[in-house]
Amino acid sequence: MTTNKMLSNFPWGSLCLIFFAAFVVRISYIAVFTSNEQLVMEDQYLYLSMAQVIREHGIWTSTTERVPGYPIFINLLYDLTGNNTIYIPLLQAAIDSVTCVIIGLLANKVIKQGCLLSGYASAVNLNMIVLSGMVLNDSLFLFFFYERIAIVCLLHL
Repeated sequence: MTTNKMLSNFPWGSLCLIFFAAFVVRISYIAVFTSNEQLVMEDQYLYLSMAQVIREHGIWTSTTERVPGYPIFINLLYDLTGNNTIYIPLLQAAIDSVTCVIIGLLANKVIKQGCLLSGYASAVNLNMIVLSGMVLNDSLFLFFFYERIAIVCLLHL
């Protein structure tokens, strides 16, 4: 199947609705329940500390408890926005919303009318909403996990 044919088969309107619904829900959650003070608690503090170590020393010198990918992501975001931690969940809300779109795409591949149902189900998935509002690597992991599955499924099925 050619790329143009594959792209024309996507339910673009449904995918935009899924993204918008997921993004509004996540931004609303962040606006109501997230503050800079809450973003430095427990494991979140560990990731921010690891990012600070990388920023100060330029290399990974800390613990083996976590891998450095997410702290590097935090540093890249800090380079773009300054050291304001609130931008981390805002970007993760957008990334998580794209993950909901990918889930809708995958469902559409299996069941033609499954796009909206699965996309909206993931858009209101409480676990995804809460984790996107925290400084944790879960949203980033889910995005890359579903993105790789989507590439394999959409190109080879």
